[in-house]
Amino acid sequence: MRAPGEHASERHHRSEGRLAANCERHALVRRQRTATRTSARASQLLARYRGALGLIAVLILSIVFSPTRGGRPVFLDIGNLTDILRQVAEKGISPWG
Repeated sequence: MRAPGEHASERHHRSEGRLAANCERHALVRRQRTATRTSARASQLLARYRGALGLIAVLILSIVFSPTRGGRPVFLDIGNLTDILRQVAEKGISPWG
């Protein structure tokens, strides 16, 4: 509705302002929904791969804090890695019968 003394162009500018405000509000709602979906997806991935991530963290910490012999980390020594595999082989095979 036009106010007394208001021109059609003024009414048009006012409706454009409302339209722009609505667009900004809708864009904000879309960004919030996308952020919520992204964080939900990330938490699902973390929950799904929690065991693998824990194993990777232990491996990295073992390499970083491994003692060195002759300038090489003892943990990554081939003899040490084969010893570890021999020790856990029985536990890995036993569930299979």
